[in-house]
Amino acid sequence: TLAVSVAVLVSVAGADPAYRVGTATSRVALLPVRCERDIDPSLCRALGESVAIEMAREPRIEVVNPNDLEVLVGAASLTELQNCGREDCFSAIDFTSVDASYLIALDLSRIGPDARLVVRMVDLRRGQVIDRDEAKAPAKDERAIEEAARAVTMNVLVRRGLAQPPSVAEEDAGPRPV
Repeated sequence: TLAVSVAVLVSVAGADPAYRVGTATSRVALLPVRCERDIDPSLCRALGESVAIEMAREPRIEVVNPNDLEVLVGAASLTELQNCGREDCFSAIDFTSVDASYLIALDLSRIGPDARLVVRMVDLRRGQVIDRDEAKAPAKDERAIEEAARAVTMNVLVRRGLAQPPSVAEEDAGPRPV
């Protein structure tokens, strides 16, 4: 029986971990939110923290927040990533020190009276954008911008199978503190 136990442990050790409630199965790194067109940079810093907190509520995700990401890849690489307009620039950065599977990039800009949020999800193994989405909110309503940023980010994570839809997650977690 000892030989069988060892064989089972060896075969399980080589397999990807199965989803278990309360354990993260995917690491997702979050870039600092990029502000454009007269958007207050302090709003973008606050949005980054808010989105990171929302992502961390999902038990299947372990979040590498923007501050930790800067330490892991360096300030110069982080700035390069924030300004990444081409899809191939994500493959130019070495993410081995991050040990994450995905990267979330969120851009906030203003178009007329609206704030426009664009989220991109990057598969770090392939160095490619694999999903993107956008949302709009009134540019003068910071609470609406925050809610839109959280929602659009979580929508991408749900679509990619990394998070549960809000109705399922809320039922599992019970009531949220206000």
